[in-house]
Amino acid sequence: MSAHIPNEYDTHPEGTCIMFYQIFPTLENKYLYFQILEPDVTPFRYNFAWLQEIVAMTQDHNDFWMKGSVSACPSGTAWIDYHINGNALYKLGDRGFDAYLRRVKRRYIRKRNGRIVQGCSGTSYGGYDVSIFQYLYSSRTFEEWERPFSITATFL
Repeated sequence: MSAHIPNEYDTHPEGTCIMFYQIFPTLENKYLYFQILEPDVTPFRYNFAWLQEIVAMTQDHNDFWMKGSVSACPSGTAWIDYHINGNALYKLGDRGFDAYLRRVKRRYIRKRNGRIVQGCSGTSYGGYDVSIFQYLYSSRTFEEWERPFSITATFL
């Protein structure tokens, strides 16, 4: 599977945002959930116990859109906004989540070096995961805060 990202967009955060938003329609006809593990992520639990836990999370019938741990980026910015890191478990085919992500894409349009990418925040570190939570934090309605996001202390 490939997101077919043109070379000029194959950077962070532009390329990751394109990949993230393109993966939903690609996978949702075959799967109910998917897990993103970036190349620089190494699960620290032995004998695939982490994978068994992820499978169990999908079978609990918990109603969540995104489940993961708070970002622990070395820059320290993650501790300011407490967003869930993009290396998370995502629900597919949920109309509410799909609509929420469309709102995020409309709100955040990244313009840099002549490139325009929807769904990426304009901050220096803002990828799709940051945008998802910036939209939530900037919401002026209580209904947006009722969305099913789940933070786990040690995810992998």
